[in-house]
Amino acid sequence: MNMVPFKDESDLDARLAAYKGSVNNDYMNRRRYVEELEDLRYFDDGDLYIGTNKNDRWHVTYYLKEQKPLDLNETLVTEIVGRRPDTSAAEAVGFRLYKMRLRLRLKEGLGEISPRVVTLDDGDFVARGIAAFDPVSGNHQSMDEIERDVREGRVIGIPEAGFLQYSLSPTEQTIEHLYVAPSSRGKGLALEMVKHYVAACIEKKRATVWTDSEGGAADLYEKAGFRKDGFHSAVMVYAPELK
Repeated sequence: MNMVPFKDESDLDARLAAYKGSVNNDYMNRRRYVEELEDLRYFDDGDLYIGTNKNDRWHVTYYLKEQKPLDLNETLVTEIVGRRPDTSAAEAVGFRLYKMRLRLRLKEGLGEISPRVVTLDDGDFVARGIAAFDPVSGNHQSMDEIERDVREGRVIGIPEAGFLQYSLSPTEQTIEHLYVAPSSRGKGLALEMVKHYVAACIEKKRATVWTDSEGGAADLYEKAGFRKDGFHSAVMVYAPELK
């Protein structure tokens, strides 16, 4: 798979225009593309894949015009979002369902300030925590990205015990990571950090979080006022062994 960089922003726009009307999971990603343009790569052989490489996996968005079956020696990850995500086009080219995730949106604001929760400045601790997340579907950031979020005050937590990291866009904010160190689990720290976040860190009217459909994390967020909004994400994987 020959993933190549875009020459510039106009090259990106021309490529996207050529695939207007194709089957895609774009979700109006142009703003994010422009922000990541330096690291962004694309593959175009009648179907267009745009993405970045993290942990030896290409995290891509697709634009399927010819819907050619993939025949690669590399791993691709993509997500399809909706109330009932349609995975048929992705499956037709070789992707398989890896897991389902669900979205919750803050509705009630059941926050509570905790004197133990502070803005963290320990990027190494955050990096170690992020490394523990699912290697396929987790948001594995570079050290530069982690240090940026630490510097801009978007990581709160209890030193050496756990952290909550969030992102901001022009219209909403999203919890990206919620982590508690193994030695500190079972003490209610995750809920404490989420409630503090709700009480002290909400800047946008729209505040969301994505979590696995299986497991109890959704219950935790609901205790802080988040509610399931009916949207799901199908995490899809193409891997050489699936050919």
